[in-house]
Order: sequence, then C-alpha cells, then structure tokens
Amino acid sequence: MCCQQSKSQLDLFAPLDFTNKQARHDYERQVNQQVGNLIRTLRRKHGITQKQLGEMLGVTYQQIQKYEAGRSGISVGCFNLILKVLMMC
Repeated sequence: MCCQQSKSQLDLFAPLDFTNKQARHDYERQVNQQVGNLIRTLRRKHGITQKQLGEMLGVTYQQIQKYEAGRSGISVGCFNLILKVLMMC
C-alpha cells in the first residue's frame, strides 16, 4: 500500500518524551538520517556528484557526505537551498 510506513521511516507524530535526553538524541539522529537519505536519492536521480553539489552550495563534498549519512544536522535554510539547486538540474 502506498501509505504504509516502512520500518525504517520515522513516525513524526509518535509520542516522544522530550525530557529524556537519549530519546531526543535518537529522534534527532533518525530525522538527520532520513533527510540525508532524501538528499542522496535526489542528488543521484539528477546525476550530480557530491563534489558538484558541494561546489554549487559552497561547501565541501565531505560536508555533503556528512549530510547524506545523517552525521551532521542541516538547517532548514540549507536544506531548502539544496532542494532548489537540485530542482534546477
């Protein structure tokens, strides 16, 4: 079914105990990983290398690697910029 959620997807509406630091950290990590997966998928779909995307954004390919791996959080503004760059390709 198209609306069925896979096990790897994060349920953004599931209850979360924000007073639990580990729970918050895990949640942020999962969000970063999903955002990174989306960036990687779109970049590959448009046939762009990490180096090319980094040059378009003014960051290194290593920073793109970190975004895609979910090891580095990304601001909403930077994420929006990445989407705009990929839509132009």
